Amino acid sequence: TLCKPIINQTMYVLTGHGRPFCFHLTEIRLVDEPSCPNCGLHEDTGMHFLLNCPKFHCIRKSNLTAYAKSFTIDH
Repeated sequence: TLCKPIINQTMYVLTGHGRPFCFHLTEIRLVDEPSCPNCGLHEDTGMHFLLNCPKFHCIRKSNLTAYAKSFTIDH
């Protein structure tokens, strides 16, 4: 089972209200720009962080590869 902190962090990322994300911070007027502080290419949202930010490409690739291998059926 997942522990509460992992569930909380997952929900924060999926809803865009964690980390904190600049997109959310612009909505509540704490920052002026919603741009990603890591790449500056797109709005800093949970989906950008998880799926698109170039800074985290290698981490995403290795995690997805490991995840895919866990579903490999050995004959």
